[in-house]
Amino acid sequence: MDDRDLLARLNVINSNGVLTNAGVVAFVGRDVPAVDYIRRDRAGGDSVMGVREPNRGLIEDLYDVEQAIRAANPLRHLPSGFAAGQVNVQRSEAPT
Repeated sequence: MDDRDLLARLNVINSNGVLTNAGVVAFVGRDVPAVDYIRRDRAGGDSVMGVREPNRGLIEDLYDVEQAIRAANPLRHLPSGFAAGQVNVQRSEAPT
């Protein structure tokens, strides 16, 4: 399918082919970030990671936030039949 058909199926353009408000938020960058994600190791602690980038659409921001959360969370849920177990994948530093 071509770009116009895809955007129409996503409901982010109107019948005239103009981006809707949802399309603008999702795909058009703004001077100010749409997302301000800050990770702290404990409540009130210093920021150890953040995602706050201008000139990007919301979809790009949400992708980076998800990647930051995955990188900071050492637990992974692995399905096994009807249940899911947890595995700690925290990396240990290589000996020097």
